Amino acid sequence: MRRDIALSALEQYMPSDVKWTHPAGGFFIWLTLPEDVFAQDVRRLALQEGLAVASGEGFFLQPSDGSLHLRLAYSRAAYNDIDTGIRILARVIDRARKISGNSD
Repeated sequence: MRRDIALSALEQYMPSDVKWTHPAGGFFIWLTLPEDVFAQDVRRLALQEGLAVASGEGFFLQPSDGSLHLRLAYSRAAYNDIDTGIRILARVIDRARKISGNSD
């Protein structure tokens, strides 16, 4: 149920150039950011909004390989918080893009 809420919110709110996994089970969804948005910037801005996301660097053998990835955990989130959190995350991704100077 939480996974379905998260996937639906991603479809509704995320910028079209952000991609994500569609897990059959488990506790996480992985996002792939466009090349002009860095996971560390998104993580930092999200924390300022009270939203915790994991940047991908810690999950890859070569940390730089994770610089465009975020891991979203939804298994313990309240149902209502999932939609709100993903809406915030979409806004944060747009802000991170503007910071990088590539707001086409």
